[in-house]
Amino acid sequence: MRILLPTGSATVGIVKAAVRRACDRYEIDVVVTGDIASFLAPGDLERLLRGGDYDMAIVSGMCTASFADVERETGVPVYRGPRHAADLPLVLPVLDRIRLSKTVPADEFLADTRREEACRQVALREEAADSEFIIRGVKIGGEARMKVLAEIMDAHRRDDLEGEVRRFFADGADIVDLGFGFDATPEDVERCFSALEGIEGPLAVDTQDPLLIAAALFRADLVLSLHEGNIPVVGEAVADAGAAAVVVPRE
Repeated sequence: MRILLPTGSATVGIVKAAVRRACDRYEIDVVVTGDIASFLAPGDLERLLRGGDYDMAIVSGMCTASFADVERETGVPVYRGPRHAADLPLVLPVLDRIRLSKTVPADEFLADTRREEACRQVALREEAADSEFIIRGVKIGGEARMKVLAEIMDAHRRDDLEGEVRRFFADGADIVDLGFGFDATPEDVERCFSALEGIEGPLAVDTQDPLLIAAALFRADLVLSLHEGNIPVVGEAVADAGAAAVVVPRE
């Protein structure tokens, strides 16, 4: 596939560097049309397209001109590239998989694709990372990435606790922490964790009350917060349950 990539003298170095990475997949002609790529005129683009056998042209996403007449006259589709030349390396590798927009800048058009690719790369690195230990399938420490813990305060007062927990996980939380105030009872804690039976992700309990901690151990994967005051009371039970724990100062 032969591509015309008009650009400006201000960004030609960045554009050529991006093209070199994709040279084994496409034949791309980088042509300087002026100082600024976004000032490209339809007439100039038409003359360039008539001078070569191109399959497409990719213009700056900052261009405000319409190139519909150029397409009709030359038969060559004209697509919007990214608004910034530095984003070209994210666009050129996917040209064989997606069709760019003729009206929307490529960086905006491909925002979801870029997000998905970023998440894929993070997941691959996480899969290969070594860790200190694992909490319900989530790697902690070592070379693993930093984890996000979302907190639900006063969990025993929530009307839709399961819904909130699921939303946190859907939004990217690695662990969801249920906090319980001084008015909570062991029965409240047990009720809350029992309601989350269908949740697969790691759950934490956040309370210093040893009775409330003990009530959560049938499901809690992580205990916040153990200290010198409650460890003698509930520390052994936490260990027997196989739960991880965060140890904090008492005051």
